[in-house]
Amino acid sequence: MRFLKISEKKFVVLLFISNLILRLFRLNSPNEAYFDEKIYYLKAARDILAARPDSNYPHPPLAKELIGLGIKFFGDNPWGWRTLQAILASFAVVAVYFIAKRLFRSRKVATVASLLMSVEISWFVLSRVAIPEMFMISFFTFSLFFLIKFFQEKDNLSLILGSGFFGLALACKWAPLIFLPMVVFVFIRKFQLGKIEKLKVATIASLVISAAYLLPFFLLPVHPGAQDITSFHTKTIKFHLFEERKLVNSHPTLSNSAIFWPGSIYFLNSKPRVKGNISSVIFLYNPVILWTALILSSLLVKKFLKKRFLGINEFLVSSFLIFWVVWFASPRDTYPYYWAIGLPFAAILVANFFVEKMKKYPSEVLAVLLLSALLFGFYYPVMTSWPVKAWYLRLLTGIGF
Repeated sequence: MRFLKISEKKFVVLLFISNLILRLFRLNSPNEAYFDEKIYYLKAARDILAARPDSNYPHPPLAKELIGLGIKFFGDNPWGWRTLQAILASFAVVAVYFIAKRLFRSRKVATVASLLMSVEISWFVLSRVAIPEMFMISFFTFSLFFLIKFFQEKDNLSLILGSGFFGLALACKWAPLIFLPMVVFVFIRKFQLGKIEKLKVATIASLVISAAYLLPFFLLPVHPGAQDITSFHTKTIKFHLFEERKLVNSHPTLSNSAIFWPGSIYFLNSKPRVKGNISSVIFLYNPVILWTALILSSLLVKKFLKKRFLGINEFLVSSFLIFWVVWFASPRDTYPYYWAIGLPFAAILVANFFVEKMKKYPSEVLAVLLLSALLFGFYYPVMTSWPVKAWYLRLLTGIGF
């Protein structure tokens, strides 16, 4: 890989800038609120800015506070609604680079993983819409880097930062709780410390996570008391467990069984034809990354079940799949973007595989990597609401217009 001849610092800076430019270009398209930003989160952010109670009780307040912060700095317009998550998502791609490098001690694996995440369609789409998802995913990715660093080096600063970012991720959405079994398993089975030391680590992590999680509640203009916070959690848990499934689904094209997520394309927004062109925002996973990860996962799961050994690849597979399979038995509506939080594990798994195979099959691997980038390029217009001909949209989605 000749591009690795540039210094790591230059590459990381270039990686961040290129990701940010891609996300900021046409960030104001659609130029009106759409999807859940229109239904829920802009209203909640405006309520917070106006010192009114948060109207969106199903989720903690941090993401809505950050959307409000964007509105305060950039105005109540598409730039204000979406800029902060675009910036955080660009940093998250850089975090994936350093996570991969720490896991495999390889700059090649780190580079390929970060480039794959740069052309991951689902991450790109989520980084350009004012909903909590990319805020949560970004903080979770930052947390993952520091927690891995802590497990490797046992330094307290990494423990505090990793726990803090995990708490901030939870303060956006509760989805990172799905990852806790993996953390606990690694902590108990693989972390080489005595019982007293492990108890100290667990106590520090729990306190920091709790503090980071609760802090956004006290930053609300309408300062809640302990009773208000307790009431919020009671109401939210009740909603997710019992009430949500009774609601009429506002996104019929998005909701289906999780088993169908890998091969489906979903419309988050679509406008009527104007002069023969159609503007839309579609959501899908880059099939090169996702399906390669699924194939590798199926092979490694068999190996893991036979040997019962948790190595780096098995950790990546388990972490990638846990954010998917947990939704199979869900009685409530599920949405495919719930799985996006697991994609860093998929990208790193695939990157390591490609780097290994590049020695023997360099042309084939480069062709596959190029294909993933070309797919991103082909879908770029219909991820950014760029007006396209109906035949082009039909070609990419298989849906007639």
